[in-house]
Amino acid sequence: MRTAKRALVVALLTTIAGAALSPAQASAAATFLSKFGTTGTNLGQFDRPRGIDVGPDGRIVIADQFNERIQTVNPDGGGAVAFGTGGAGQDQFSRPSGVAILPGGLLAVSDTLNNRVKIVKTDGTFVRQFGNGADPNPTGDPRGLAYDPFMDDLLIANSSGNSVQRRELDGTFISQVPVPGAIPNAVAVQADGDFVVAEFDLDRVEEFSPAGVSKSIIGTSGNGDGQLNAPTGVDIAPNGDIWVADSANNRIQRFTPGGAFVEKFGLSGVADGEFNTPRTLAVDCRGNVWVTDSMNDRIQRLGEPGTKLPPCDTTAPETTITKKPTKKHRKRSIVRFESSEPGSAFTCLLDGSDGHPCASPQNYADLKPGRHTLSVAATDAEGNTDTSPAETRFFLKKKR
Repeated sequence: MRTAKRALVVALLTTIAGAALSPAQASAAATFLSKFGTTGTNLGQFDRPRGIDVGPDGRIVIADQFNERIQTVNPDGGGAVAFGTGGAGQDQFSRPSGVAILPGGLLAVSDTLNNRVKIVKTDGTFVRQFGNGADPNPTGDPRGLAYDPFMDDLLIANSSGNSVQRRELDGTFISQVPVPGAIPNAVAVQADGDFVVAEFDLDRVEEFSPAGVSKSIIGTSGNGDGQLNAPTGVDIAPNGDIWVADSANNRIQRFTPGGAFVEKFGLSGVADGEFNTPRTLAVDCRGNVWVTDSMNDRIQRLGEPGTKLPPCDTTAPETTITKKPTKKHRKRSIVRFESSEPGSAFTCLLDGSDGHPCASPQNYADLKPGRHTLSVAATDAEGNTDTSPAETRFFLKKKR
């Protein structure tokens, strides 16, 4: 059941993404928007920040690596809260380098030099840990983390193990994808359920299916457009674009979901929009790109001019089918449906075929006699899609 539901949701999301403008058309060039942070140990200060994630409420979580703590801040850099100290204890970290926001008010943290992943509450309260000690599937030098909303589990860039692990949120090991010679540094989940990995030693980003089958490669070694040098961060924008922290080139690059180069941003320096070893990045629900400008001990925000800050509406609409076709076979089989949120767009899947944009009333002409199944999902103006689509089954009689 879980697999069937996931397949339906992925089909709907893929159709919605495909119906939109191409990312190059839909997005203007990125520009510097804001920054926060200075060097130090006080709240709101950093020492080589690395991992970063942004919640739909706008709260930003940062792995303050050399201060060996986690900080959470508001989008303007204010309201900083920190937890953790250096060490190997339950509430301590050693060079934490990855963070991921999980459901239920939880965070995952890569406690890198302690070779473990910790699950904590947003205030730092310890919940569990896994990957070290007697764990039969150790997490060696774990770096980037990503929550997979399709499977409700966690992906871990297991850098010294040259692999990506998939685990349940309780730490139960599920699978491991070998990435030989890559030193994977970051991982992100795409809208179709595939995931991408920033491969530090191979100067590329690799795309995998949910089952871990390699599908495509983005980038080659170098400093030209679309080339990479020691990439350490990757994330996916709401429109599907792939953003990469091209660390040793001191810049950020953007690619289409298919891997085509779109743009580059930044160069070496300390001015606004310049970088000194950008380690990781996170794209929020409005498309802002938050970059850990690690050796400059600050966070920079990139995006289109005028891009708003979170929070965002993350509540999906509910879809209802209000009328299904009658049993009598006709030239027209009309279905009516509605959304709980006015102005929603709809995607329909008929008899397991590829989804297509649709509107109520939807007419299916000349359907064959027999049983049919129609699923309909609404997507609101914020891009939230109903992941429990409305479904109806109907039977059309043969003509006499």
